[in-house]
Amino acid sequence: MSETKRYKNAPVVEALINVSIPAPDAASPPPLDQFLAGIGQSYKLFAALGNNQLQVTPQPGQYDVHLQIKHTGWSYLANDGKFALQVRPDGISLSRLTPYENWEALRDEFIKIWNDYQTKMNVKAITKIEVRYINRFEFPLPMGDLKDYLLTVPEIAKGLPQAMAGFLMQVMLAYPDIESWLTLNETILPPHREDGVSIMLDIDLFREKEIPIDFFDLLESLRRRKNEVFEACITDKTRRLIS
Repeated sequence: MSETKRYKNAPVVEALINVSIPAPDAASPPPLDQFLAGIGQSYKLFAALGNNQLQVTPQPGQYDVHLQIKHTGWSYLANDGKFALQVRPDGISLSRLTPYENWEALRDEFIKIWNDYQTKMNVKAITKIEVRYINRFEFPLPMGDLKDYLLTVPEIAKGLPQAMAGFLMQVMLAYPDIESWLTLNETILPPHREDGVSIMLDIDLFREKEIPIDFFDLLESLRRRKNEVFEACITDKTRRLIS
């Protein structure tokens, strides 16, 4: 097992763990109130989550338009501002916000919340487990070739202008050894300063089948693979910038 590298100026702007469970039966909703009552000491309600659905029905000479708002969960913010929590009838997700501390702090907080959620919601099966890290790099200008900093970048055909004013790239890759998938997103963001370029590297690893109810070893496997993906995507020049 390779040693985890820790960077003094880690570019993480959000680190997330998500676990989803089967959607509950509408006829017998789960006892979410019991769980929500228990998190009020450390978290405060930030917003209700919902999906907006616009329904248009043709009528003679007119259209009837109805906006339906489907409530899907709640968003909470930790009292110390370090974590954001989303609670749904079909799962929970926990984000560590900036400044990022370390994996152990995120994992331990998630497990503490999950154990309570699992008990009160009587969770018997899991449909998805996900580890996602969103990184923001600040590269100095002039930067020359993007490949001097990142090894996973768009390839522009010869004969086209090579100077990119912007890009948005997504790739999806399979990891059969851990029965998981990687969604890798990369794009240019508005820079924090005039003499720099900001680039987002979003690493999203997840599994959606045969997830054990005691998934903590799998969670660590996803985290280790996330680290391998990160290291594979950056160059030594970038490592020096964030060290």
